[in-house]
Amino acid sequence: MNTSALGKEYYTIYQPITTPAGDTIGIAYVGVFKDVFEASVAELQISFAIAGLACVVIVSVLAALIFRAQVKPLGDIVASVESIASGQDTSEVPH
Repeated sequence: MNTSALGKEYYTIYQPITTPAGDTIGIAYVGVFKDVFEASVAELQISFAIAGLACVVIVSVLAALIFRAQVKPLGDIVASVESIASGQDTSEVPH
């Protein structure tokens, strides 16, 4: 709930306090300054964005390294096959 008091905006909630029988015996109230809450949310959004970006960069680098390690043997095989095709039949095919 959005509440205004003494020139300040608040986010508030009221929750009834009840007995086990269901009778209301009081009210619990929580109020937070709207600007403080929104600043905290903005700070969390920035933190999550930075953490997400860091994860994307790390995963991209790892993916590139893994891809490179997987493709490198193909280059060695191509070089060997090319040397065999050029007439060097004593060339060893790696991997």
